[in-house]
Amino acid sequence: NEQGIASFTDIEGGNHELIVEYDAYKGNQFINVQGGVEDINIHIIVEEKTTNNTQSTFVIPLVIAAGLLLFTITYFIFFKKKILA
Repeated sequence: NEQGIASFTDIEGGNHELIVEYDAYKGNQFINVQGGVEDINIHIIVEEKTTNNTQSTFVIPLVIAAGLLLFTITYFIFFKKKILA
């Protein structure tokens, strides 16, 4: 609801992960539900999501290295032809 209160019924016993996510915010908490417990109060800290730049961390240097390699090969082929001519 508007106050951030949620209720669930008939939860199976065991370990669960409760995830709260909205727009750029996310929070989670692991809980263990045991039989006979009627109410569980859970307080989750919701923080702004961080972007995962792992893919761009590898892709950008790879593209730069490939470009430099292509430039180097092209330069030496052209330079070698110019010397032999």
